[in-house]
Amino acid sequence: MPNFHQHLIFNGVVSNVPASAEDCRRWLDALVPKIHMETLVPARAVYCDDPGNEGVTGVVVISTSHAAFHYWEPKSENPNRLSFCLYSCAPFDPQVVVDHIDEFWSIQDCRWKLFDRGWDVLDVTPQLELAAV
Repeated sequence: MPNFHQHLIFNGVVSNVPASAEDCRRWLDALVPKIHMETLVPARAVYCDDPGNEGVTGVVVISTSHAAFHYWEPKSENPNRLSFCLYSCAPFDPQVVVDHIDEFWSIQDCRWKLFDRGWDVLDVTPQLELAAV
């Protein structure tokens, strides 16, 4: 395997309020084959009811690392915000990931960076376009 370590960090405001943590779990599971990875530990998503932090947190462990997110629901301190990261020592297409986020969450605004987490942690963010934004 090449010595390349991609880490995508995504923060966004989204308009789709998921119906359940189970829907979020299925969304996370569906990401893995889209990026040509293999699931090592199946996705899990749970509802968090801590005041101000209400929403869903999820994680999937892939054979090359992980993907994780937290979504703050409308009544939280960060309404409709999604924070997501994907780290892998195998390359992936960040456009595929951002499109997958948009298909489920309906991105209204976002900021993201792609890093090569080799020894120097280089910002390698390509210029992507979102059709929905």
